[in-house]
Amino acid sequence: MPFPLDESLLPHSIAACGRDEAPDFVIINDAASVSLLASALSPAAAAIVPVVDATGISADNRVKRRSDLSIGMASPRALSEALITLSPMIARIRQLSPAIFQAADPRLLLLARLFVRDSDLLPSIDPAAKDAFVYRDEAAVDGAVTTAEDLVGSGLLERRFFDAVAACPHCACSARLVVRELCASCGSPHVTEQAVLHHLSCAYQGPESDFRQETGGLICPKCRQALTFFSLDYDRPGSLYICHACGHSSGDIRTELLCLNCGASIAAGDMSRRDFYRYSLTDAARALVISPAPKLPPSSPNEGMIGAVRAFADRLSSRGAVGCILKVRLHEPPGTPPAGRSWQQTWSFFRSLLRECFVQDTEIVEELPVFLVMIESDAKREVERALPEISSRLERHLSLAPSVEYAVLTCAEFLALAAANSNAQAPR
Repeated sequence: MPFPLDESLLPHSIAACGRDEAPDFVIINDAASVSLLASALSPAAAAIVPVVDATGISADNRVKRRSDLSIGMASPRALSEALITLSPMIARIRQLSPAIFQAADPRLLLLARLFVRDSDLLPSIDPAAKDAFVYRDEAAVDGAVTTAEDLVGSGLLERRFFDAVAACPHCACSARLVVRELCASCGSPHVTEQAVLHHLSCAYQGPESDFRQETGGLICPKCRQALTFFSLDYDRPGSLYICHACGHSSGDIRTELLCLNCGASIAAGDMSRRDFYRYSLTDAARALVISPAPKLPPSSPNEGMIGAVRAFADRLSSRGAVGCILKVRLHEPPGTPPAGRSWQQTWSFFRSLLRECFVQDTEIVEELPVFLVMIESDAKREVERALPEISSRLERHLSLAPSVEYAVLTCAEFLALAAANSNAQAPR
């Protein structure tokens, strides 16, 4: 694709197929044809069938992410070697259930794609990517990582930690960061590091520039004695940072990160973190894609807090018990990025304190930046009376002081407010 190959280039073991036939592999001989795969093939074939790069353009990221094998340019020998390399994949394609090639469910297509390649869904480093890592399989199965998370919950993929990167808390966690060393006094980046020299005879210490002469030798600025031999005349106990903007010298320096995506300066304590995972097929997934009629478990919609409150209300009703909900919302202080490390640590510590305030089996649901505490056996007015003591226990230990908003609601009140908010946000 998109140009037919000269028949003389095809070894006897390879034949071109029609557009209505399912191919064993696809050869791309023009970089622009990557975008044509989805229209030229069925959704299943586009996701599953191996792609051979014969464009001869090694620097094109679109082709690199989409292809399984690069041969440079098409030739009989290169195509023969490609067929040998792809033979295990082709054999696994023929093991797949025929029903898969009629499917459009991205979960099934992702499982079949990983099965054919006998590989994991895993990230690879891409310096041009905002996240520093990319999942190449997302070029074939849109939203592959989100789909993989769903399959982990179904027991068809296993998730394992792969790597982590520092990320900007201001612009959707870009990992395009550079480290900057700044003056601890004025914040200027115009600083240099100098060794500290210690004259053993007179005990004078100072930056090396105070000792260094135009001739290249070392003279002690205090006693004017020449320093010739290291460890006999002098030693180097450490280093100093000299600021050329304000003249400040110190053994300390301020380190910040500069985001190349949005230009924000980020203190080390405020940076965010992105975790990346690899996803592996389980035995159940391998059995599913070769079964005669593969059937995936339904995706269960996540109702979040509303679903949790409804379940809590049903439990109270079935037991004839009283109960209420304590809603807690945290607001980060001005200037604190909500995705930064310091705010995440505050959030995590607040979560621990909140759990200590209630008995162990109390259900607590969280969706940043809100907690819901399902309090059974206590009526709304009783929790309202205890609220000053609860808030004091939660807030007095926090060094980064957030604004905390509390509300005590019955289940009916919470669901009514949720319905009102949903109606207000619905398009008209």
